[in-house]
Amino acid sequence: MTEFGPPRAILFDLDGTLIDSLPDLYRSANAMLAALGEPPLDRELVSRFVGNGVRNLVHRVLTGRIDGQADAARFERGFAIFRASYLDGCCVESRLRPGAVETLAALRERGIACGVLTNKSEAPMLRILEHYGLSSHLGAAIGGDTEFGRKPDPVGAFEAARRMGVDPRRDHCWLVGDSITDLKTAAAACMSAIAIRGGYHHGEPFERCDPRPDRVIETLGELVRLVELPLARAM
Repeated sequence: MTEFGPPRAILFDLDGTLIDSLPDLYRSANAMLAALGEPPLDRELVSRFVGNGVRNLVHRVLTGRIDGQADAARFERGFAIFRASYLDGCCVESRLRPGAVETLAALRERGIACGVLTNKSEAPMLRILEHYGLSSHLGAAIGGDTEFGRKPDPVGAFEAARRMGVDPRRDHCWLVGDSITDLKTAAAACMSAIAIRGGYHHGEPFERCDPRPDRVIETLGELVRLVELPLARAM
């Protein structure tokens, strides 16, 4: 086992990690289906489709399958409808996960830089961060439709780290997220992976994931305690 001290920086996923965005994603998904003349989906099914970015969500909603791929013309029409609906209503019913703002503030007080790395498009990401009072606590925020690509590609993580004044290949950094995509991103970006339960993980236990997380937490508030303890990783 190799032990690490407190991180110099922590990157957070957004959907399912800092914010419960399902209500607004669900509403926009069914608004898209209604505009296409198709019946709505139930909330539980849409919740299983959330994760991996809006483009994947639209494919899944249009086909009703987690691995679905809609035909190109139908997808492009649906995606345009969904994108407009969600950008207009991404801050209507979404809610911060408990302790989100307080945790970011406490980490900053301890000298730990914080940032967001998400596969959500940049426009709704920025609107959400501002609306829910997260922006002022962040040294970087990168969306999935930027030049830095999408998770699990580590380019966005490296760029976010650069903006926060650290280099995960040299400095100890964490990535906190709710999905296997986040775990893969952390591994590729030389960051310790902290998995948080209660997000959008498609029902797969973190303990069965490859790569496995370095720690699993139930709430964001646990991070404040965790940064004060050594973090062990099997090598």
